[in-house]
Amino acid sequence: MFEKDDQIVRFSLQQRILNSLLLTTRFLNDPGLLYGKMGILLVLVEYNKLYPDRISEDYIGELIEELWDDIHDELPFNFSKGLCGIGWGVEFLIHNNIIEGEGKEICAEIDWKIMQTDPRRIKDLSLENGMEGLLRYVLVHIGHALQQNKSLPFDETYCYDLFQTVNVLMQSNSKCSSIYYFIKQYVAFYSSNERPEIKLFLDELVTNVSFDENKLWDYSLGLRCGLAGILLKNMILNI
Repeated sequence: MFEKDDQIVRFSLQQRILNSLLLTTRFLNDPGLLYGKMGILLVLVEYNKLYPDRISEDYIGELIEELWDDIHDELPFNFSKGLCGIGWGVEFLIHNNIIEGEGKEICAEIDWKIMQTDPRRIKDLSLENGMEGLLRYVLVHIGHALQQNKSLPFDETYCYDLFQTVNVLMQSNSKCSSIYYFIKQYVAFYSSNERPEIKLFLDELVTNVSFDENKLWDYSLGLRCGLAGILLKNMILNI
């Protein structure tokens, strides 16, 4: 709050969270999707759709440039803090006309690095560090490439090895498990040439967090369980 003309003006919760993100995001060292700059950037993009006068395009552009500079060879392949999540974020930005270009070209180095991890050796099935996160990126990336009549962004050997892996997982995972949808999508793509659905829903990536607005500065910033995710959910509830 602040004083103006002897009146106390109170910021809304959204404005307070937004101000916190705008002030501190650029100091983050994590470029990732779930806990770092990429996830926050995507929430700011969504916020800017609803309130285009509250965030400057220059700020978003500068944040994108800083994020590119933060990507390096030592990042893990995973979805939470690594290459799969960053690649997914790139596809989101292209889909929402924030950046121009083709995902296959922009993410070429990311894809090459991801293909260095043998999918047959991935035992973790989780969204954050395992197979579900990998499939979320691979499917949306392939879906966009096919939509643009481009060749596949991953080579045939990698696609086949991934198919071998998910085909086994399809037999051993419940249809109710969170990964099953993505397994089924990839099997349909590889075995029947069905174009994967392009799913780019941020709210699916946010966990439920108990929130005390009086302790705003105690929370982390990210999408998964921090202020960016809280802002996104608040936006959805208010729509």
